[in-house]
Amino acid sequence: GVDPSSFDFKNPVYEQDLLKKLDLPFWPDLLTDNEGKPFFAAFTAPEKAPGKLVEPFKWIEIPFLKLCYFAAHTGITTEVILDPFTDCLQLPVSLVLQYSEQYAKAHPDLS
Repeated sequence: GVDPSSFDFKNPVYEQDLLKKLDLPFWPDLLTDNEGKPFFAAFTAPEKAPGKLVEPFKWIEIPFLKLCYFAAHTGITTEVILDPFTDCLQLPVSLVLQYSEQYAKAHPDLS
C-alpha cells in the first residue's frame, strides 16, 4: 500500500474519511493495465505477488468484500484484479459493485 497523502484526490476529505471508516492503515496500491487504466491489485496469497513487490511494501489482509466496497467508493477506479501476475482474474465492475453492496448491508455504520 501507499501513503494516501501522496495522491491528489478530487475530494481529499472524503477519501481520508473512507480510510478511517474502513479502518485501513494506508491506501491500497493501484496498478495500471496495458492501456494505462488503473486497478486495485488483490493477492490471494503472498506467493502470488512478484518478489519485487513483496519486500518493499507493507502488506495487510483485507476481507474481499471490504476491498470491493473500498474500490466502489474511492472515485478513482472500481476495477479489481485478483492475482494480476499469476492467475489474473479481472472482476467485472458489476460484480465489484454487487459485493460492495453486500458489505454495506452488513456494515450499516458506513453510511
